[in-house]
Amino acid sequence: EGCKTVIFTAGSGTNTGLDKTFLVDLWGAKKAVDAAKESGVEHFIMVSSRGADNPDFGPAAIKPYLVAKHFSDEYLIRSGLTYTILRPGRLTDEAGSGLIKTIRPENSNEQVISREDTASVIKYCLIHPFVHGKIYELYAGQEKIPEAIAAASD
Repeated sequence: EGCKTVIFTAGSGTNTGLDKTFLVDLWGAKKAVDAAKESGVEHFIMVSSRGADNPDFGPAAIKPYLVAKHFSDEYLIRSGLTYTILRPGRLTDEAGSGLIKTIRPENSNEQVISREDTASVIKYCLIHPFVHGKIYELYAGQEKIPEAIAAASD
C-alpha cells in the first residue's frame, strides 16, 4: 500500500535447477505483477534478460531461464500495468561506467553489462515517464545512459 513503483530484479541464478527457475523467474514474477496490480502500483520495472524476446535463439543451457523470463515479460505486458522491461546482457560485478548501448552486439562475449550500470538505468527509469511501455536491451557501450535510452525510445 502506498508503493508507486515495483522493481522486480529477482533471478534464480545460473547454478540452480529448473525448480528454482520456474519458482523465482516465472511464478515469483507473476505473483509480483498480481500483487502490484492489486495494490494500485503506478509503474512496474521488470529486470528480465537478453534473449527473453525469443528463447529459441538463446543458448540451450539457459533456455528454461529464457522461457521463464519470456512468459514473465508477456504476463506483465498483458497485465494492464504501466511497465518498463529491461533486458540486460550477462551481468558482471565490474564497476559501472555510466556508458551503455541498447543494441545487442553480435559477439556474445560483448553481451555484458555491469550490475552497477543496470542499477543506474533502473534509477533513470524511475524518474522518466517516457520509458513507460518500453522494452530496452542493455549492454556495456559508449553512450551515456540518458542519451542511449532516449535514442532507443524513438
